[in-house]
Amino acid sequence: MLLVFALFNTYLNSYNFFSPIIRSEKINVIQEQLEIQLKDHPLIINSVQVYNDSLTFSNKDYKLDFQNGIITFFEPIGIVIVEYQIVPKEVKEKFYIYQTQVYTDSTEIKKTVNRRSLFSSNTNLNISGSKTISVSVANNEDFSLDQSLFLKIDGEMSRNLKIEAQLSDSQSPITPEGNSREISSLDKIYLRLYGRQYDLAFGDLEMEFKDTRFINFSPKFEGLKAAWFQRHEAKGALAISKGKQTTTNFTGIDGKQGPYYLTTENLLGVQVVPGSEDVYLNGSKMQRGDDYTIDYSEGSITFSNAHFISEVSQIQVSFQYSDENYRQNMYLASSKINITDKLQLANFMIIQNDDKNNPLQEELSEDDIDDLEAAGDNEVWGSGITAVENGLYNLTPEGHYEYVGNDSTVAGNYNIHFEYIGQNEGDYDYEALGDYYFFVGTGVGNYLPIRKLIAPQKLANYDMYAKYETDELIIKTEGLLSSYDKNIYSSKDDGDNNGIAANVLANYTPDLDKIEPEIELQYQRIGEDLNAFADLNSAIQNYEFEQIPDTLASTSYSGKFALRLFDVFKPELLLKRTMAPGFADQDYLSFASQLLPKSNRTTLFYRYFNMKQTNENNLNLEYNVYQHNLRFTQAFSIFKLSSNYLTKTTNWVYSSGTENITEFKNFDIKLETAKLKKLTSDVFFRLNTDKIILKNDTITTAISKHVNTYSVGLNTKYNTDQHKINLSISRQIVDDLKLNEKKTFNLASINTSDNFLQRAINLNTNYSIKNIEFYPKVKEFIFVGEGLGSYEIVGSDTLEVAFGEGDYDWKIISIDYENPQMSVELNAGTTINLNPQLLTENYFSRFKSETFLQVTENSSETENTDLYFLNPDLLMDETTTLYGRNIVQQTLWYDILKKKLSAKARYKEENTLDNRYNNESDSTEVVIKEIQLKLNFFKNAGIEFYYETERKKESQYQSIVEAESYTLDVRNRINKDLNLKSSFTITSEDGKRNDSSNHYKINAFKIEEAVTYFMKRKYRLFTKWDFIHNLRSGSDYLGFLADKKDGNIFKWKLNLDYKVNSYTSAGLIYSGSSYPDEKDEHKLSVEVKAEF
Repeated sequence: MLLVFALFNTYLNSYNFFSPIIRSEKINVIQEQLEIQLKDHPLIINSVQVYNDSLTFSNKDYKLDFQNGIITFFEPIGIVIVEYQIVPKEVKEKFYIYQTQVYTDSTEIKKTVNRRSLFSSNTNLNISGSKTISVSVANNEDFSLDQSLFLKIDGEMSRNLKIEAQLSDSQSPITPEGNSREISSLDKIYLRLYGRQYDLAFGDLEMEFKDTRFINFSPKFEGLKAAWFQRHEAKGALAISKGKQTTTNFTGIDGKQGPYYLTTENLLGVQVVPGSEDVYLNGSKMQRGDDYTIDYSEGSITFSNAHFISEVSQIQVSFQYSDENYRQNMYLASSKINITDKLQLANFMIIQNDDKNNPLQEELSEDDIDDLEAAGDNEVWGSGITAVENGLYNLTPEGHYEYVGNDSTVAGNYNIHFEYIGQNEGDYDYEALGDYYFFVGTGVGNYLPIRKLIAPQKLANYDMYAKYETDELIIKTEGLLSSYDKNIYSSKDDGDNNGIAANVLANYTPDLDKIEPEIELQYQRIGEDLNAFADLNSAIQNYEFEQIPDTLASTSYSGKFALRLFDVFKPELLLKRTMAPGFADQDYLSFASQLLPKSNRTTLFYRYFNMKQTNENNLNLEYNVYQHNLRFTQAFSIFKLSSNYLTKTTNWVYSSGTENITEFKNFDIKLETAKLKKLTSDVFFRLNTDKIILKNDTITTAISKHVNTYSVGLNTKYNTDQHKINLSISRQIVDDLKLNEKKTFNLASINTSDNFLQRAINLNTNYSIKNIEFYPKVKEFIFVGEGLGSYEIVGSDTLEVAFGEGDYDWKIISIDYENPQMSVELNAGTTINLNPQLLTENYFSRFKSETFLQVTENSSETENTDLYFLNPDLLMDETTTLYGRNIVQQTLWYDILKKKLSAKARYKEENTLDNRYNNESDSTEVVIKEIQLKLNFFKNAGIEFYYETERKKESQYQSIVEAESYTLDVRNRINKDLNLKSSFTITSEDGKRNDSSNHYKINAFKIEEAVTYFMKRKYRLFTKWDFIHNLRSGSDYLGFLADKKDGNIFKWKLNLDYKVNSYTSAGLIYSGSSYPDEKDEHKLSVEVKAEF
């Protein structure tokens, strides 16, 4: 019967379906050709699909230039098929209503009047986007209306009027990824109209304040911004702020690259506004993507292998975070008035205040407001208990609260917010597995049923400067007024709200030809209680020594004297004195000299600085810092040698006569290649010594810390037409001489792509090692929204994968920040492609082969280096593996009859072990064996035979399932408009528990039919139906899974698309399913889409 049906479909002469806008290409993505030009363009947005025999790739694996038809992959993935739709050429043509010609007598020249375009305008705009409206109704869910809009416009509307706009109202929960320099702007909504002297913008915006001493700040916000700039400039914005600004400083941990969770106001793991962060390591600014990655949703930073993090690493991060207590309003303004060509006045204003009438978390009661009004700037605590009808907690007769959850048999009367108040300071403890709190006894827990009342705040900065500037002289005076009200509700404690700052600077650089002197004098006054949006001290200043807090009143004087002698030698002297009455006085001296030879073969830099702080309290009399830094580079032949030596001594002198001395020494040397086109390489050695000495009356009494850290590494890049190597290996040894402990950490990143024998052999490898800290997570299976999940529930308790169209998914509900664990993250993969036809035309040219090996291991076994060499005894270990995945796949193609008959054999083995969530271990073992025979004897028809066996062992169900299937696929092209695909599958499945109990057997027969029909290039009909008959025997084990039920299963889908015109289309979608013992499901959707 199957053979008769196959021959009948073959007779219908159909193979590939045809469409004037649909294209399909098979491409080979290799390391040396990650950017590929498609044959046709421009492409219709969101029409591209990339897949191979077993995988469908998402836009996380590649990026697209829709206009020019260029697809760029992030890594080599072998042979894939790219299906896409092109914009019809008719869309790009111009149409005219009429063409007028003016005729005169024969002595005159015939001339043509300009034609008026049907869509004419004097604009030069690029418009692209789409609008979709969808209405759905189903028998098992509520009526739904979905709509989305994406519109992008740029170009010139008229003379001196340009536009740049992007609008989107689709509900996208995606947070931009902080793993590259540029953050995707797809989630931005803005409209900008601008010309030579003006700029008007709405939406997601940013306003930059710069060239000031006190208010260098770039806030991100949603609102309106306007600017005018000719001889004078003026800018202003009314906005809702995306977050509040803060700066955090912390020290690294030996061997830990990350994640480092950012904190603010004792909150760990805040949500960071994308793109708002500035990250500094030891005073040097880091570049996102190259130096670190950031998870904006969790608020964590992980450093790349380019920087070995240790306990002497000083990290500073300035960022905006989402404050979810109140909506924040923001008002911004700046102006610059050029009185003359040399005299300029400027002012800046930033006001950010919490809208006390719009709390975001919960409404404040009248009692809460009364408490806030009476509190002033002090902390306020209120009751965390709220009486409700269907709550999570009940009050017990003993007087404490008990969790009852969502159990319908027990109705809770309260919802309760618990607050951590300290070890053994509360009455309750937290159970992470169920995400609830339970009573443990008075004074023996860590939590109480209270909540902190967050007061609305207001911060304002007003800045003004006057600057006189000539070619040789700059005189600038600047003042800042800040106002910070910590509690808008209360007028108490408002005496410390306001603060002031002033700065006067004079810089003189006379033109003395070969000497080039520079003299700079500066005076600065910081008033008490100053609060600025920007950091007043630079990151390098914070790294070198502790600065006097900005909130203390201080006065400072500084002078800089520098020369540039004959473009060869540059000395620089900086003197600074800072006085903070009642706190401390600081004296700072820095001398630097630099050798600048014109040949650039030898450079020499030396810097010495000393800071002495005299405190005015009785405990710490002095705080001193001494530092010497010498840097040297020498170029010779094809090499360059560089070295750096730094010694820094910090000591605290106490009134008791004791001294606490910290000595830090750093020496590193690097040899690198230079002036080589194909090879760049460097090898380095670094030694850090960190020592803390305690002295009493100048006699050493104890050494409390003595750690030597050794780092060695090799970085190499080699690039030719046939071979590419990118290698970075480094090792760090931390030798604690005080504790007599030694720790070793390793980092590695190796990527290679090699071609041999005229590219007949292609070898791609990747290998990486990184030390990260693992934070245990708790996840739950929850409803995430219609069409936003990867799973769906069928019936009362049936769970099945819905391929990204379900309503449910696993979500992380909590992170255990208190119990981190160091781990090693290892990734290794190899792909070997053999294509003999590129080398020979003999018998072996009919073969092609692909071998794919991948190992992913996140292990707590940080000390065993055998793990780096993929020791099987350490991989996928239930006691040490946090997450592991191993894949072995071999695919072999054989062209039996050239382009007529081909065969394919595939073997895949995949093992997964996951110990990351809920203190549970999930493991999966899958073995797949497949044989495929493909026949292309007929012009418009193709036949494929499949034989596949699969063995799957899952700890989730404690099951072992073995399946064997035979499949016949027939694809026909009846004519240019009609295509058929028929599939017949016979499956035999044996399943049981791991202990060999609950054995069952399923014999199944499946028929699948799909029809695609085009009519007059305006209509497209696609219908697909599946019929599955399961004959089940034995136990009912796993019978709750929908596709394993006994009986008949029907699935169907009907799509009818109508192309209204070149831009607009409408679609009708009807789908449904019928499972044994379940109510049939029917769903009808109508969709209208416009693309332009």
